Amino acid sequence: MIKTTRSVNGYWPINHTFADRYVVTGITNLILEHVTNSKKKLIIIDVGCSKGVAMKYAQNYLEQKNIKSVTIGIDVSKNIVNDAKKNLNEFINKDVLHVDDCDEKADVVICSKAIIFVTGEIRYNIIKKCSKFLKNDGILITDVDCFEKSNLLDELRLFQYIIPSFSCFKNGLSRFYEEYRMRFYTPLRKKMKKKSKSDAINYAEAILSGWQSLSSLQKLDWKLVINWKLF
Repeated sequence: MIKTTRSVNGYWPINHTFADRYVVTGITNLILEHVTNSKKKLIIIDVGCSKGVAMKYAQNYLEQKNIKSVTIGIDVSKNIVNDAKKNLNEFINKDVLHVDDCDEKADVVICSKAIIFVTGEIRYNIIKKCSKFLKNDGILITDVDCFEKSNLLDELRLFQYIIPSFSCFKNGLSRFYEEYRMRFYTPLRKKMKKKSKSDAINYAEAILSGWQSLSSLQKLDWKLVINWKLF
């Protein structure tokens, strides 16, 4: 979770995540694509890690593929400290913008769902910060957008994934739920982006540009949405 200007005492509501979120949303596959045939131990930073359950599950999954990793979680909420320390190799209980000792440390930085409901300036600063965490050959995995206008037709097309397809039954009824969940989360996989260090820096600029291109009314509307979501 990411700190916003509404912080009172740091005891933020917990952002509950399901354990295999990084698998079904494609994050784990993007990591595997990046490290194919790699023998080194990966350093993965999870920005807005919450309790770290998704990262722990992903770490175990990677281990089954003979990929060793060290996980570092960053989250400002004090409600998740004990659990996060159990699930991650290292936990940093700070606002990510105040983390100063992780520059060029990570092979992979994950920033998923953590900064969707913040203003453009904050998004820009956080994605730029994430790029600083990356080694020169590292990657950022994120679902953060650049405030693009939504296409109604594209949004309507996403509803198709709610309906079970024949592929959900390919392994029988016993595996139906697993196959259906993969189909259900297809829209999230489609939105996930993998970016090199230089691409991540440029993407931060694109986020800021997208925000600045919004009208004053659009920005006000967005801020109202943010406050509603946070409550």
